[in-house]
Parts: sequence; C-alpha cells; structure tokens
Amino acid sequence: MSIQTKMNESQPPRANTTQTDEQHKYAATFHSPANERTVIVNNEANALQFKAYLSQQFNEITHHPEADHYVESLFEVYSQAPDTKTLLGHFCRTCGGHCCTQAGNTAFLDLTSLKGIIEKLNITSLQQLERLYCCYIPTLHYQNSCIFHGKHGCSLPNWLRSETCNRFMCSELNYFYHHLQQSDHLLTQRASYTKVIAKSDTTKHTYRVSVFSVDEYQELRLGTSN
Repeated sequence: MSIQTKMNESQPPRANTTQTDEQHKYAATFHSPANERTVIVNNEANALQFKAYLSQQFNEITHHPEADHYVESLFEVYSQAPDTKTLLGHFCRTCGGHCCTQAGNTAFLDLTSLKGIIEKLNITSLQQLERLYCCYIPTLHYQNSCIFHGKHGCSLPNWLRSETCNRFMCSELNYFYHHLQQSDHLLTQRASYTKVIAKSDTTKHTYRVSVFSVDEYQELRLGTSN
C-alpha cells in the first residue's frame, strides 16, 4: 500500500502564536494526529507473513530489474538541515505513529524501496535480506500496526525504511514543516519551545502533549495547564 504526500491538502487552523504570553512562553502551538493503539507481543505469525512478503518482493525485483530506481528520501535531504530534521522528529514522536498503522506486515516496503536498499548494500540473496530486516523486529509492537512499530517508535533505522515512511507527511506535519520554513525563530533561537497536542481523529481525546525545542523534548502529564 502506498500513501501519497499530502502537499495540496487544506491547512489545519493556524498556529496559536504565544510569543508574548508570559504564562506559556511557547513560540507556537500545533495539533497532531494520535496513535491510539495498545502495545502487545509481536507474534511469530507476523514475522512469517513479513518473510513471505519479502520473498515475493525479492523475486519480483530479480525478475524485473528495470524497476524504478531508489529516490533520495526526505530525511537524507534534511541531513543538511539537522535542526529541521530534529524538530520534525519531535512532532512525529508526539503523535506516536498514527500513519504507521496501515503498514501491517509489509512495512510499506515496495519494489522501489527494496530495490534501492538491495543495490546500496549489494545484497545478492533473499536470506541476506531476511537477516537484515528480521533482526529489527521488536518483541513488543502496537496492535494492528506495522510489524516494526515498537513501543518507542519505528525499530528500523531511517536507511532501511520504505520511501513511503521517509517521504510521507500528514497534513499536520506538512503545515508544521512549512511554518518552520517561513519563520526563523524555531531554528535560530534554540531556547524557543513549540507545543504539540496529539488528539484522536475520532473521539477528539487528547493522548499526549509535548513541548520541545531543537535541544529538548518533554511530554507533559495530561491535566496540566494548556
């Protein structure tokens, strides 16, 4: 399954700027989606289904070497702007991986993603590919979510994730990213804090609230002052 970047979606409500608010002292407040799943044991059936999927994809790549070439990921592009990468990571951390819940036992690893990884690492056999990925399968993961969606986030390093995972921006993250590009204070004043509230799409229940800067990330206990 593939998710297209929502670059043209309507933007969420504008950020609540509070630079002059002595009570809060946040540069801005944003809202994010929220992962609502519970953590359970990652059973063997998930691993078997993932291996079967890898086998299918590897055979397809072997028989169709003309598949699309690897595309540079957003996180590679951001490597020249580490502050931006850090702040986007903090935003996603607050959400907890709402977009990961559709990946199942495929981890969104399509032919393009796997072909690029196979070429980069000079992988020549399915067994090599299985060993590479299966060592990252976490013991615990979120129920009905990606096999690699562990308690503390994705267990895969960025360079092993799919292009979907590395390039996708939900509308809320996209809005936050464009805010960073249009304002200098979050990148130049490292003591400035952003506040993010992660809410359920369905019940509107608040799951997490965080405040962060480039150098610090903190989750607030629910029930504290807004």
